[in-house]
Order: sequence, then structure tokens, then C-alpha cells
Amino acid sequence: MNTYSKGAFIWLLAGLFFLYEFFIRAFMGSVAAPLQTALMLSPVQFSMIASAYYFAYSPMQIPVGLLMDRFGSRVLLSCGALFCAVGTLIFSHTHTFEHAWLARFLMGMGSSVGFISLLTLAVNWFPQRFFGFFAGMTQILGMLGPILSGAPLALWLVATNNDWRHILFDVALIGLCLTVLLALIVRNRPGEAEAAFVKKRSTLTLWQRLKLLMQIKAVRKIALYAFFIYGPIPLLGETWGTPYLQSRGFSLTEATSIIAFLWLGLGFGSPIVGLISDVLARRKLMLSLCGLLGLVITVLFILLNSHSVLPYMLLLFFIGVAAGGQTLSFAILAESVPDNMKATAMGFNNMAVMLGGIFSQTIAGLILNHFWQGHDTSVIMLPLAGYQWCLSLVLGFFALSFIMSLLLQETHAKSYVQ
Repeated sequence: MNTYSKGAFIWLLAGLFFLYEFFIRAFMGSVAAPLQTALMLSPVQFSMIASAYYFAYSPMQIPVGLLMDRFGSRVLLSCGALFCAVGTLIFSHTHTFEHAWLARFLMGMGSSVGFISLLTLAVNWFPQRFFGFFAGMTQILGMLGPILSGAPLALWLVATNNDWRHILFDVALIGLCLTVLLALIVRNRPGEAEAAFVKKRSTLTLWQRLKLLMQIKAVRKIALYAFFIYGPIPLLGETWGTPYLQSRGFSLTEATSIIAFLWLGLGFGSPIVGLISDVLARRKLMLSLCGLLGLVITVLFILLNSHSVLPYMLLLFFIGVAAGGQTLSFAILAESVPDNMKATAMGFNNMAVMLGGIFSQTIAGLILNHFWQGHDTSVIMLPLAGYQWCLSLVLGFFALSFIMSLLLQETHAKSYVQ
């Protein structure tokens, strides 16, 4: 096996973990009704459990880069998969809100290494000219996880009479097997480079780099844009999109199939948005168009009242495309900071993206809590007005992302010049 073939096999194995962690990130919407019944959860408690994932994932984004330099992808991926598997195992046996929250927190902690590990392995094993291809493939792998946690998981639930505990126990076992494979097979770099892998120390501490980073106005503005443009995705794709569609009269299988198009839009839209911005050399323009597209499509989605799945699928697909602006935000960020601050800036921006998920899901839960009538009321039995208020939150997020994009400085796809 030559170096590139070995590198591709290692990257694909790491990609399976990325798919796995996206699956456990997004399964909450599919198990919303049986989970709420089993744990007697209010809508706000359900949202808090879902967002616990992000409470761990978000703050880990900055230190993960430093840990990657110190220990390499092999150690971090193995530990990450183990944390995800243990968290899923705990979740499958939980009977209390507190244990469920802790389990989701562990899942988020383990998942935090996936994205950066894949990009690091691509850099270490392949020529730089292939990096764009592997970055795009990363988005495709990430898209598959939520799709599998949608309709396929719903069918699995139907086949097991809503035995979500047994299903998640099996998912945990898959995670443990993946942990062993990652530990045995993954190598940080090819050949002699693996043995020579050493920590590259910076003369500045993490806090010093963060302080310098936050002094750059563009970084703060881009992070706020990323926060708002991505916030609707967890709200619709992971927690409240499926119950909303069920309240519209769709079955669980139909609802999860519709939600899959949100992830398809994000997966395919992200590289397309990036490619168009490369060709036009207009980052700011594309970021603004993404915010505007999300705004317009969300209005249509709120007003839509149809018994056909097709219009919902199409609108959610384009909402996913609009949220692809969060991927482009990394490009304009890299062009707005010096080379010696890019890694820290990327981690900070990814943290802002994940914080958008925490905020949107938490606020949505608080909104729906006002329409909840107690433990005898399932989330799919909440009044339509409650869900429409949630969708208004999505509308607000896209509107604020559009406003933030107008405040950005156009980089014309050129590297930072000091």
C-alpha cells in the first residue's frame, strides 16, 4: 500500500468517526416524543439536554488545536470516540434529566476533535493542492450523519416499538468498536514523519493569542456572523424541526425524511457557496446573499401550509444552502488575520458557530415552554403558534447574519497583508 492509499484509508476511518459524531449530535429530534415521555421532560428541559452537546463542544474548539499539536490525531480521535461511546451508553440507560444532560455533554466533549482531526490528517498525508477536495468531502461526511439519524433512525424506532434505549446501546457499541480501530490504525503522519512528530511551541500563550485576536475588529464581526448564520440549523435539524413537521400532520418517518433535506442543503451548499466566492473573489457578497436567502426562504417556510412533503423539502434544502455561509466565514476569517494566528482564529470561529446552536435551541425551548400544558402534553401536540414563534427565531437569526455581513470588510479572496 503506497503512502496516498494508506493516507486515504486512515482519513476515511477518521471520517467514519466524523459521521458517527454527527449522528449522535442530531438524533434528538427523532427520539423527541419517546424521550420526553420516558424522562417526563418539559420542552425547555428537552432543549437543555440537546444543547448540552454544544456546551462541551464549543469551548473545546480553541484548546483542541493545541492538543492536536501536542498529541496528534491518533490519540485525540481515539479518546474522542471513547467519550462519544461512553456518553451514548450513559444516555441509553438514563432515567433523569441530570444524567441525560451529562451524557450529552460527554458526547459533545468527544465530538469536539472530529472536524480539526480530519483537516489535520488531510494536511499531513496529502499535497496541499488536494486540501480543498478533502475539506469538501468533510462536509459530505458530516451531512451523512444527520441523514442517518433521521428517516433510517425513525424506521429503526418503528421496528423496535420506540425502544430508543436499545438502539442507543447498539450505537454505543459501534462507538467502542470505532475507538479500537482508530487506536490501532490511525497514524498522524506517513513514514519517518510520524516518528519525528513533535510539538511546535508558540512564544505566546493561548490567552495572549486570544487577547491579540480579539483586538482585530474583523474577527469579532465574522464570529458574530457565523454565530447567527448557523444557529437555525441545530434548532431545525436536531431538535424542533421534526416535532414541528409532525404537528403539521406528517408521520415521524415523513418528518425526518424532510429534515434530511436541510442537511443535504448544508452539505452540498457549503462547497458551492465557497466555489462561487472563489471564482468571483467576493466573500462579503456571498455572505450577504446567504443571510438574505435564509431570510426569504424562512418567511416562505413559516407561511407554507401544505400536505405535500416536496415544498417543505425544497425550502429546507435552501435554508441549508443559506447556512453554508458559516463555512465561507472561515475563508474570510483566514484572509483577515496574520498567518501565526490562523489556527487560533479558526478555533474561535468554530466555537462561535457552536454557541449559535446552544443559544438557538435554548431560546426555542423557553418559547415553547409557554405553550406547554404539562407532562401529559407531548411536544408534537404543542399548538402551531408555539412552533411559529420558534420559526420567527430562525428568521431573526438570518436577519442578524445579513446585518453583520454588511459590516464586514471585503477581502477579495486575498491573503492577509500586514
